Amino acid sequence: MARPLRGGGESRAGGATDLNLGDDSASIDVQGVCVVRVGQKEASVFRPPFSGSVVGAVVLVALIGTVFAGCDQKSEANAPQNRVEAARTGPFSVRVQESGTLEALISVEIKSNVEGELLELNVEDGDVVEAGQVLGVIDPEQIDEEVAQAEANHDAAKAQLEQAVEQTRVTKSRLDSQLLQEIESVRSAQASLEATMQTSITQISSAETDLANSRDTLERDKITQNQAGIQLQQIEISLSQMLATLDSSRVASENAQRELARNQELFDKNYVSAKALDDAQDRAASAKASYENAQQNVESQRKSSESQKASIEGQKRVINSRETTLTFQTANLETLKLSRAASERQSQANLVVAQSRLQETQDTIDGQKKVAELSETSAQASVLRNQSSLETARQRQGWTIITSPIAGTVTNLVVEQGEIVTSGRSAFSQSPPLMNVDDLSQMIVRVPVNEVDMGQMAEGHRAEITVSAYPRRKFQGRVRQIAPSGSSSDNVVRFEVEVEVLGSPKELLPGMTADVDIFVVDRQDVLQIALEAVNEEDSFGVLVDLKPEERSKLSIGDDVKVETRMGKQVDARVQTVEEPVSLALRGQTRGWRAGPVEFSLVLADGQSLTSLAGRITQMKSYYVEVAAAGGAAEGGGAPAAGGEGGPGGGARGEGGGRPAGGGGGRGGPGAAGGGKRTPIEIGMKNEAFYEIVSGITAGTKVLIRPPRPSQNPFGR
Repeated sequence: MARPLRGGGESRAGGATDLNLGDDSASIDVQGVCVVRVGQKEASVFRPPFSGSVVGAVVLVALIGTVFAGCDQKSEANAPQNRVEAARTGPFSVRVQESGTLEALISVEIKSNVEGELLELNVEDGDVVEAGQVLGVIDPEQIDEEVAQAEANHDAAKAQLEQAVEQTRVTKSRLDSQLLQEIESVRSAQASLEATMQTSITQISSAETDLANSRDTLERDKITQNQAGIQLQQIEISLSQMLATLDSSRVASENAQRELARNQELFDKNYVSAKALDDAQDRAASAKASYENAQQNVESQRKSSESQKASIEGQKRVINSRETTLTFQTANLETLKLSRAASERQSQANLVVAQSRLQETQDTIDGQKKVAELSETSAQASVLRNQSSLETARQRQGWTIITSPIAGTVTNLVVEQGEIVTSGRSAFSQSPPLMNVDDLSQMIVRVPVNEVDMGQMAEGHRAEITVSAYPRRKFQGRVRQIAPSGSSSDNVVRFEVEVEVLGSPKELLPGMTADVDIFVVDRQDVLQIALEAVNEEDSFGVLVDLKPEERSKLSIGDDVKVETRMGKQVDARVQTVEEPVSLALRGQTRGWRAGPVEFSLVLADGQSLTSLAGRITQMKSYYVEVAAAGGAAEGGGAPAAGGEGGPGGGARGEGGGRPAGGGGGRGGPGAAGGGKRTPIEIGMKNEAFYEIVSGITAGTKVLIRPPRPSQNPFGR
């Protein structure tokens, strides 16, 4: 209900206030955000009119202050509150959305293989046809004439071939008879030569055998003589040794006799014992016996030497006799060889003459046969050429009947009965297809997928397909094939992905535009939370290679300190202890930059690892604010009108009010308005949710804070 205001204003329903100030008027709309209208102008910053009275201006300014105070109170009362959402486990899917055109998996272009007038057209666009069904007929009159001409040419070529075959047979028979006569002449000359050679070979072979035997006997005699010489040398050596032994035995015997005489003299004087005398006698007798034996051996060896010398002289005489016989046999063999050579030359000359006549005859026969065979080959080629022309003409005759190669539906029919069509087999130009036959039982959509999505794309992925004709229906599909290579357009590389429509419903027709959602991730029981519940911030980490004894001092989760050479120190937590060790920086990192760094590491027990070389890495980290158990999302004390607002009891929000008379201020946050910052590890995300890998569990309640409200036009 309208409420009168001082200065001629009126309050309208909905929070609008109108002011009448002389010639100008002002409208102040209090709808959460205040807007000031002066005259016909609207501004976000109020400018008081100077055409009215000063009093009116003062009143207006005071009124505007009051109104904006009310706006501020209303904005705070209507400010959005924190809300709480729990992490949940359920289905989780990630989709790649692309558009394409429906088409049949198997689509055959129907072209005419021959040119001519289309006499019959037996189908219309949309007709269902079977494999082999006649679609149309081309006028066959001209092609029938081509077939008749080809048949006549083929018959003529066959007759020429038969004539050539018979002529070749007669010519070969005559020439073969002539050749046989010359062959017999050669055989006779060959036999004569062989007989001559055989006789000579027998004589020479016998002479060579005798010569070889004589040589062998001579060699054996020489070997025997050499062996006798060797034996004589051995006998002479043995004789020399025996003579040396004889001298030695003689000296030993003489020494033994002198020793015996001395012992006998000493024995007679009783200077030595009888045994000593006996031993001397034994030695003297033994030495004498050895000497006599050596004399006998020397004599025997001298006789053996004389006998061996006589034997060697006899062998020399035998060898001289055999050498004389060998010389005679060698001369006789040479005479036989000369006689054989003369006889063989004569027989060989006769054979060469016969062979020359045979070769001359063969050369003539081969040439004549070759001419006859070439004539026959030419006739055969003519038959094959005309047969090929006949088959081609008959094939073209069959092509005048156009049939469907597959079962399907006729589409894109572009000809009418009576039109002149061209051949689709022309080497110079390709005629357009007469129609298509599509197998609509297997429909597909080919969509271009950005290369960034190809890492998760795989054959067999589920897909949902929608078309404009049926916007509320979702047709199921699956990825059938992925192109092995991509194509670039506008600096974007895309890969063609073929999606098969399962069941291929009849409602779907080729050419329809289809929106395709490919489920690259489609899992159940996935821990997830709303996107707006996850907070993102930049963070830094350090990677460093440590020695095994240094790594043994660290454990995952240890709180440490990283101190640079410049004295900067920041808290960190050990993430991994494998090589390289990963540290997550947790403190103030202002001024840090990604790149190499030298630093020291202060461990939790106070030990330090100094002079370490590592690398600072920049990354994204994620966290949520876990709500306190049993608390509301956000509360607050209401400010007192004209006094102070009640204090807030929460951990987050603005507390306190304004001084008395200032219209109050914002209330403080509720008792459980804050949240515990909890780092999380996220996986994949879709349009609404993040996958939670670690950090929280199902049922964990997380604060979702509203976006900050925009400030009012006066900068409050």
